[in-house]
Amino acid sequence: MERNYLSAAYITHALLKRWLAEPPLDSSLRHIVFTASTAALVSVPGYAAYAPTKAATRALADTLRQEVLLYQSQQDIRIHCTFPGTIYTESFWQEQAKKPALCKELEGSDKEGSGLSAKRVAEEIISGLKHGHFFITMDGETALLLNNMRGPSPRDSPVWDWLVGLLASLIWPIYRMKFDRKTIKYGKNLISKGRK
Repeated sequence: MERNYLSAAYITHALLKRWLAEPPLDSSLRHIVFTASTAALVSVPGYAAYAPTKAATRALADTLRQEVLLYQSQQDIRIHCTFPGTIYTESFWQEQAKKPALCKELEGSDKEGSGLSAKRVAEEIISGLKHGHFFITMDGETALLLNNMRGPSPRDSPVWDWLVGLLASLIWPIYRMKFDRKTIKYGKNLISKGRK
C-alpha cells in the first residue's frame, strides 16, 4: 500500500498544493499520470496484496480527475491513469523467481513475449496523452477489461447484469458530463467568492 498507493497519493497531494498555490508561469497544460495495472481490473491468485493497491490507484485517479475541475478557471490540470500489464524490468524478473506458477499461467507471464519493455510502455503512455485519453491501456485485453470495468467477477444474473451494464454505458456518460459541469461551476463560484 505504501509503495503503490500512498506514495502516489502523497506526491500528487504535494504537487497539486504547489501548483495551485502559485499562479502558473504560462497557460500550459499540466498532466499527472498514475500507473495502475491490468491487475486493477482482474483478479489473479497471487496478487492479493498487489491488485487492491492498483485498484485504489485507479479510484484515486478517477476522483482527482473530477476534483481538479474545481480549479479549471485557474489552471488546466489533467489526470490520467495507465494500465500496463507485464513490464520487462529487473524487478519483474526478480518477481518471476518467487511468483506462483498458477499466477504466471493466468496472467500470461509464463509465455515469452507476453509483456512490453519499459520504453514501449512509456511510448504507449505518451501516445495516450497526445490523444487526450484519461485511461491509457497498452493492449487489447486490458482495454476490454477496462471497458467492462466489472472485469471477470461473477455475475448474479448474467443476462440482467449485461442489460444493466449496457444501460449504464448509455446513461453514465451523461451523468459524468453533468457532474463535471457542476464541479467546474462550483469551483468558479468558490474562487469568485474568495476574491470578494
